Amino acid sequence: MIVMKIHTPIRMVALSFFFFVIGIAKSNAQSNDAIAEQIATSFHEAIKSSDKTVCETYVVENYSKKFLEQHGMSKHVGMLERLHKDFSNSKITSVKKTDNKVSMAIERTSDKHKVTFELSVDAEDDYKVNGISVEAGEL
Repeated sequence: MIVMKIHTPIRMVALSFFFFVIGIAKSNAQSNDAIAEQIATSFHEAIKSSDKTVCETYVVENYSKKFLEQHGMSKHVGMLERLHKDFSNSKITSVKKTDNKVSMAIERTSDKHKVTFELSVDAEDDYKVNGISVEAGEL
């Protein structure tokens, strides 16, 4: 009986710790999903906007300093403006986060053309975007 009393609190502590760790892992997965959704949504909103000021604000608030300096504000804004011409009328169809990348698939509503954007992000720099690649689907 004494053995049971000694082991029972240890088991309770071990079980509590186990469920605590599981809770943290689940919370981190949810927060990673939320971060990915926020990154994708803000990028998509910048693409959809025809307002140059909105694009500039997006770049300043969401791009890493290194990425911004690498290409300059006018090139980044110009890219968003070109993407606006093709994808202003689109919707996000999926968002996935892997390591340091957020993959966002969008679909143009007019002809269902799909494109995937891969946004490289820096977790150590508040998930700022430090690279963008585009993969166009077939028409």
